[in-house]
Amino acid sequence: WNAPIYEKALAWAYGPGGHGYSFDQHLGTNVAGEMPGISASIFIRAEFDLSENQLDLINHLELDVIYDDGFVAFLNGVEIHREHAPAILHGQSEATLPHRPEDEVVTFNLEDHVHLLQPGTNVFAVQGLNNWVQSDDFLIHEQLNAGTVSYSVGSSGQVYTDPVILSQSTEVSARVLQDGQWSPLA
Repeated sequence: WNAPIYEKALAWAYGPGGHGYSFDQHLGTNVAGEMPGISASIFIRAEFDLSENQLDLINHLELDVIYDDGFVAFLNGVEIHREHAPAILHGQSEATLPHRPEDEVVTFNLEDHVHLLQPGTNVFAVQGLNNWVQSDDFLIHEQLNAGTVSYSVGSSGQVYTDPVILSQSTEVSARVLQDGQWSPLA
């Protein structure tokens, strides 16, 4: 269900993003008739196409999400991020911890997964997880963003080509410049 090649054995319901119930300000699709007392999981699948030219320009990928209570995100069948999810997923999985969204969009940097994008059809899929099948609320509102980010050395940054020797324990923040691209700050 989460990969580009998928035999659709069951009919999927269609609806705009923002799936859940009891969070009216974020809902595009109300699933109050499908989840409470029936399932703690929802499966969301979105296909999108990329041309070779578009793909060549993408060096940045991030996930913006508002959620109650957990989720696992996939890109072309590969898990790319999880929050409050059990180690092993099944069709009725529940979130391992509650999470109150408080209207906050949480952004997760997924630059390490840009290589999963391919020319042609891509699939972004999410298994949304409620923390209890009888819960009175649920929300998963996700958006995958891809684009080009250019990096440069700021006025306070330095490029080092030789090893840096530290004389005492300290915290270091660094990036690597490889093939003209800066890695995320680590």
